[in-house]
Amino acid sequence: MSHYFIRKIHFILFVLLAFLSSCGGPRIDGTNQKTFKASAEKITNSLSKDDTMTFNNAIRVIGANAMGERMRDDKKYQGMTLDDIVMKKLDGKTFGEIKGMANDLLKAEKQRENSLGTTGD
Repeated sequence: MSHYFIRKIHFILFVLLAFLSSCGGPRIDGTNQKTFKASAEKITNSLSKDDTMTFNNAIRVIGANAMGERMRDDKKYQGMTLDDIVMKKLDGKTFGEIKGMANDLLKAEKQRENSLGTTGD
């Protein structure tokens, strides 16, 4: 094999490894409240102050969305507390995934408001 080919393979492997490691990080364990709290703490301990605020706000957004879902579809969530619903939604997710989920929910809400002609301001 040529030296160029080997260097190209090393570069591709490096990029792939960097991509995969950026997807990792601590994950939420939504098994119960104790594991949820411990895993959320593990995530916040790995974040900057700004990212910790983003993480906490994202959980609030997801919680508010879960409350709305529960009110709209009580049968689907029968016997589940709001905490249970949020823990189920976040189970196995990383900070990046939680942040993305909250951003998607906020975008959807903004689009819904725009389609109704309201801005929420």
